Amino acid sequence: MKKVLFLLTVSFLFFSCKKQWTGEHITLTLADIQPQGYPTVIGCQEFANLVNERSQGKIIIQVQTDAPNESDLIEYVHSGKLDFARVSTGPLSNRYPDFQVFSIPFIFRDGSHFWNVMNGPIGTNMLNDLWNYGFVGLNYYESGARSFYFTKPISHIDEFKGVRIRVQNNPMMILFVKALGAVPYPIEYTDVYAAFANNAIQGAENNIPSYWAGKHAEMARYYLLDNHTRIPDILIGSKKTFQALSEEDAALIKKAAQDSVAVQRLAWEEYELAATRAISKQGTVFLAPQKYKNDLQMSSLTAILLNQLNSNYQMLFEEIQHTK
Repeated sequence: MKKVLFLLTVSFLFFSCKKQWTGEHITLTLADIQPQGYPTVIGCQEFANLVNERSQGKIIIQVQTDAPNESDLIEYVHSGKLDFARVSTGPLSNRYPDFQVFSIPFIFRDGSHFWNVMNGPIGTNMLNDLWNYGFVGLNYYESGARSFYFTKPISHIDEFKGVRIRVQNNPMMILFVKALGAVPYPIEYTDVYAAFANNAIQGAENNIPSYWAGKHAEMARYYLLDNHTRIPDILIGSKKTFQALSEEDAALIKKAAQDSVAVQRLAWEEYELAATRAISKQGTVFLAPQKYKNDLQMSSLTAILLNQLNSNYQMLFEEIQHTK
């Protein structure tokens, strides 16, 4: 029902907006699966505000929250039914395979390395290349480090065997969890709470803000702080929408998207701190990996993952590793 209502809303906004292209105003729609107050939504709202201010009210971007799932949003944007969406590059890798490289465990040394890659030639080239796949890459948003969490204590690699773990619908993450000896269970983020409740899964992996916002802490209170990946969030636009815009309006929108990143990153920092405090009070148990990270960084596992990528992606992996 939630998905149907959202699609009806998007369809109404889409078709009503097209009637305004030749008038004084252009109304566009942006969607995010997260609720009001979440850092990515704050970033999207800042983007919308900047566009409205700089266009002097000519361009209005309506931000829709609590969308059903990111896979649908990606397809809506690709088809032109939706103008913008904030999604993870994880599921977007099904449309743009280069993003699979970000799901290789421990590819980023830390947050600084992550942003040097995103803001450097590698990240910029990827944003620009999305045009060839039917999208407009507008910016990257902070998405934090992802870790595993479970319904029972797990802190050693041997304890993963046979555990059903929710992952994004992302080929590299599915392979990663299989390599750990666990059973990957690819479902949408919005379905994770119910999957825990029905015992369909015993674990999942995500950042602390999503773990809190999705109420997963209520179902799986053992959080293994391994920080295995940093999969960037991204703001994408529809190529079809941008083809209908003037060059001036398109440039204004792209600049506003980039300028919204600073606000989003600050909101993420504050939200992550608040989330950590809240889940600690609720009884979340933070576990330290036991010889876990070193085991995962063994060349054998890295080789297994890299072998799934063609030579171009392997070169991309090397470029990321050598970025300072």
